[in-house]
Amino acid sequence: MQTPDDSGTPPSHATLIISAMGLLGFGLVMLLHSFGLISAAALRPNPLAPRWVFGVIGAILVLAAILMAAKVKPLPARVINTAGYSILGLSWIMAHWLVFFSEGGSCEAGSGGFLLNLPALACRGIFGAVVIFFDLILLTAAYATLRPSRRV
Repeated sequence: MQTPDDSGTPPSHATLIISAMGLLGFGLVMLLHSFGLISAAALRPNPLAPRWVFGVIGAILVLAAILMAAKVKPLPARVINTAGYSILGLSWIMAHWLVFFSEGGSCEAGSGGFLLNLPALACRGIFGAVVIFFDLILLTAAYATLRPSRRV
């Protein structure tokens, strides 16, 4: 039995370029703000977060713009791999900071004042377990990629 193709049409080159330029623009503004060269405080949702966090998000957007532009004009595989692995690494750093080291955040698990601080600890524990689970997946994938193949 054949199923219909629901994938739709791929985006046009113009759409990809405009989207890549938007990502690049926002990413550069965030990076420049993190270095203190411009003020983009209105775009910063949590003023308690350090500037480097805002800059890392900006770097991820710039790298994503490079990958999106690569869909229009092919880039060398080394550039694409470097951008992709850099996004993965920066996202990994951000996830760990957000779960384990951030201050001033809140979790929406509430108990109406009962059980002292247990809901906040449980919420952070759940997110920590999820991050550790993804760490194990990443380490397994890295091990499988870097381990020499024994196939003949």
